[in-house]
Amino acid sequence: SLAELGPRAAPAVTALAAALGDADADVRKQSAFALGRIGDPANAELLALKARLDDADRSVRLSAAYALTALAPTDGPSAARTKSMCPRYARSPTRRSMTCGVA
Repeated sequence: SLAELGPRAAPAVTALAAALGDADADVRKQSAFALGRIGDPANAELLALKARLDDADRSVRLSAAYALTALAPTDGPSAARTKSMCPRYARSPTRRSMTCGVA
């Protein structure tokens, strides 16, 4: 899958961002997850991912939250922007993971 390719899947970022609006929740979920795994090249799609935090499907919301936090730098202006998108942003020192606090 594209998620498994990580940064090597960067050429697919635009298509994955478009797929965030697909009618199929599984397509939206997988697209968000893949964007998170791609890393820096997907940073241009932060706003599209933010929109999925309000998705009707919980798995899509969680994948979008994962992607946003995976793409988030730990400091600087970009970190502040991502934190503002995820008001309940928190870092777990034990699991080295971040969450937007999505229900």
